[in-house]
Amino acid sequence: MNRHDNLRPIWFWKSTSINEDNRWETFSDIDNDIIEEAFIRKQDNIEIDEYLIDLKQYVGNRKNDERNPDVEIKRSLVQNFIRQNRFSFPAPALSDPFAQCDPQDEFHREYYEIFPYKDDDQLLELAAQGILVEGEKLNKTIQATWIADKLRSLAEYMKNHSSSRGREVEPEKTVQLLLYLYTRDSFLYRAVNQTLRDDDRTKFNTFGPFCYLMFYFCNPYGLKMCETLLQPFYDDVILYRGCNLTPEQIQQYRSALNTTKVWHSFASATKNRQLAEIFGNILFILHVRQCSRVADISHFSNFPEEEEVLLPSGTRFKIEKVKRDKDGKFNIYLSISS
Repeated sequence: MNRHDNLRPIWFWKSTSINEDNRWETFSDIDNDIIEEAFIRKQDNIEIDEYLIDLKQYVGNRKNDERNPDVEIKRSLVQNFIRQNRFSFPAPALSDPFAQCDPQDEFHREYYEIFPYKDDDQLLELAAQGILVEGEKLNKTIQATWIADKLRSLAEYMKNHSSSRGREVEPEKTVQLLLYLYTRDSFLYRAVNQTLRDDDRTKFNTFGPFCYLMFYFCNPYGLKMCETLLQPFYDDVILYRGCNLTPEQIQQYRSALNTTKVWHSFASATKNRQLAEIFGNILFILHVRQCSRVADISHFSNFPEEEEVLLPSGTRFKIEKVKRDKDGKFNIYLSISS
């Protein structure tokens, strides 16, 4: 195999201002894809949500920074690239770092009542429409349009290539697209999980269709026909996830020892402890006991070296132990089972 076969293009930027840190920073995954697509098409310029980029001069202009608008950009071919925040929870917006073990929160309960009665191509179109609405609110219209176009292309494929429009029609294509989008760093990944963490009912009509598709298709327990794509863990496995928690939130885990709680958001964990330990002040150590709802999705990602595992929305866990390691970092031991 040629040593360049596994290289991937990564686009970087850095400020030209003497008043700012001049370290090279990466664009988000979807912005990276948009820039790379323009580069391959030999476009002179490309616009993303925060930048106007000149691909001939390798410079960019930040739209919303009048004081320090100019940046340099570069393209590098990288073999092993680790994204900083993929396996670390952001600090929860609410005071509680977990939810009580309600059989279903209101967000989940309502979309189970509505969305199962719609065909998949309809759900994909509703998901696209909702993502466009939320993207505009967050000034991420270009990212949202890129995502919506992917969803609509699949919906159109379903209508044109199947005589019956049901979940039995090529579910693998839906799984592949949903996980391709989920594993890309973008506003969607962060905003959907924030919505679920907060049980934000105001976003039910916009993010609800995408959340339902993710929950239905992207766990092998819910869709047996996709087990060839989404391999569940029928043997015990240890997973890791970094996090930043306040002292008060750490105490909440300590106070809840031997109880069962729930994370309402989707979450990504990794089988690679060293990777999870890089970020955050907390390390979650998750003992997964023969759980058919937790799936290895690393082969759907552009970053398989991250060994990503998907914890579906509504994952329940038992808090087993909280202790400091020799370096002073808190380790929180959780167990997950079907």
